[in-house]
Amino acid sequence: MTAASQNRSRGTAAPNAASQALGSAQVGFWAILVTSVFTNLLLLVSPIFMLQVYDRVIPSQSEDTLYALMGIAIALIALLAMLEAARSRILANVGRYVDRELSGQVFGSLFRVRAAFGARPGDAGTQPLRDLDQLRNFLSSNSVLAFFDAPFAPFFIGILWFLHPWLFWMSFVGAIVIFALALIAELSTRGLFREAGRFGVQANSFSESSLKNAGSLEAMGMLTRLLTRWMNKHDPSVYFSSRAVSRLGAIQGMTKSIRLGLQIGVLGIGAYLAIQPGSTFTAGMMIAGSIIMGRGLAPVEQAIGAWRGAIQARQSYKRLVGLLEDVPKRAEAMELPQPKASLIVRDLVAQPPGTQKPVIRGLSLDVQPGEFMCILGPSGVGKSTLVQCITGVWPARGGTVRLDNIDVYTWNSADRGKYLGYLPQSIDLFDGNVAENISRFEEIDSQKVVAAAQQAHCHSLILNLPRGYETPLGESGAGLSGGQRQRLGLARAMYNDPVLVVLDEPNSNLDQEGEEALARSILGLKQRNAAVIAVTHNRNLVGIADKLCIMRPDRAIVGPKAVVLEAIKKEQGEANATKQKQAEADAVGRAAAGQVPTPKTEQMGDPAADSPAEVEGDAQ
Repeated sequence: MTAASQNRSRGTAAPNAASQALGSAQVGFWAILVTSVFTNLLLLVSPIFMLQVYDRVIPSQSEDTLYALMGIAIALIALLAMLEAARSRILANVGRYVDRELSGQVFGSLFRVRAAFGARPGDAGTQPLRDLDQLRNFLSSNSVLAFFDAPFAPFFIGILWFLHPWLFWMSFVGAIVIFALALIAELSTRGLFREAGRFGVQANSFSESSLKNAGSLEAMGMLTRLLTRWMNKHDPSVYFSSRAVSRLGAIQGMTKSIRLGLQIGVLGIGAYLAIQPGSTFTAGMMIAGSIIMGRGLAPVEQAIGAWRGAIQARQSYKRLVGLLEDVPKRAEAMELPQPKASLIVRDLVAQPPGTQKPVIRGLSLDVQPGEFMCILGPSGVGKSTLVQCITGVWPARGGTVRLDNIDVYTWNSADRGKYLGYLPQSIDLFDGNVAENISRFEEIDSQKVVAAAQQAHCHSLILNLPRGYETPLGESGAGLSGGQRQRLGLARAMYNDPVLVVLDEPNSNLDQEGEEALARSILGLKQRNAAVIAVTHNRNLVGIADKLCIMRPDRAIVGPKAVVLEAIKKEQGEANATKQKQAEADAVGRAAAGQVPTPKTEQMGDPAADSPAEVEGDAQ
């Protein structure tokens, strides 16, 4: 397997991968250019044939000459047709090659950027994939041939000099005017097409995000307001695009009119020269000059017609270059053997991508084979950030996260995923059947799939589906309840017996039966010496935990469950003693001032935080 194919299969991307792909396709472009030389030379067959017919065949009335000329012309035109077909085929291959080189990288880069940074404001969604389609379609279209033929315009115009200088100068001036119009087309529409593309990307991104939540939007009656927001993005795109197309159409119309006028002028001048007494200029020269001049200017006119596609392809190319350069860089790592279920986090400093302030500072913990740790804490203290670092999705700003001494972030994700099970807070199932989703879209091993479902205690649930393990799932598992999706996600996390299983709010959509099945699944993982981590406040799960990590805005308490509970009791006792001393001091102060003490109201603690009593109750 080549390095390029390995990169494509892994979804990695090198800087300027788009420009590298186009650079590698230069062989195809050179082949088109060489072929274009012969096709443009063969385009002289028609004017030369007309010249010979008018100047030799008709005056001599020689049928043999006519038949010979026709035979040669037909053979050369057939060769021209084959060369044109070859050019189109080479173009199609160039487009397919660029797509093959970039498709895996674009998809992998889009996937990795979304995983690393999440859905950001103004995110283009799947626009990079549409950009790749736009680039491929343009490179494969015959519109590109106009840009290869345009450089031969001076060649055709130069031939007119040998017919008569007047024809040359008329065509030369006309070509200058048409080239000037082409430049005006570029300058006057480039900004408009850029703005149209920018608003179009925003409108498409907004529509994609809205459609993902269509049910909620319909239930809350938000469709009309969201339609207004979408129109505010869509209308400018249509406005700028229509203005650009209108200008381009006007310039193209002017170009066509000038070309037709020049052809009439060439015929007129040719006729004038032909009727002059003693003139050597013939009717055949007149017809040939008109055809040659039209052939010289046609590619420029065609290039103006293809300008819109060229600008859109250029914008798509620039966006692809930007995407591929923004991909988080990861060092290539060799495939490693199966690690031990030993997770060690040391002095971790981490923050969500795109933010400057760390939410985790100096956190250390370890989970050994057969141990289960629960992570607790109020919202915003970094529980999800910790999970993203443990699973290797986000890099650590400081410190290390290692599984059996292997840095999880630099570890190749395809290899790491073999030994890591992850149940995210938001369950994402994909378009495929149940077995494919559980197997993570590997080649299905029915024994492993059923084993994972049995370990997750959802085997009977799957069998009750219309087609069992072959039941097709729509986008995001449409048709399944939240609890069913979560239990299938748990089976996917347990597929192939991972050594580390990370569960983020695994019981958020489960009923009592599902919670009991979840607890049994975790006990099963412990029995086979897997390391298990769960972000949860569920009493049953905290009760079977071996270790706790209670995260707070300023620090975290980590260790064996009994040690953590004892530390919380001690901390709470000190806090109560401090409050009692402060209350006594306040009472003495009021008495000294002659104030009557007012009844004291006990203030409730922060409901978002885990009180010691709650944690202790959970553990019991």
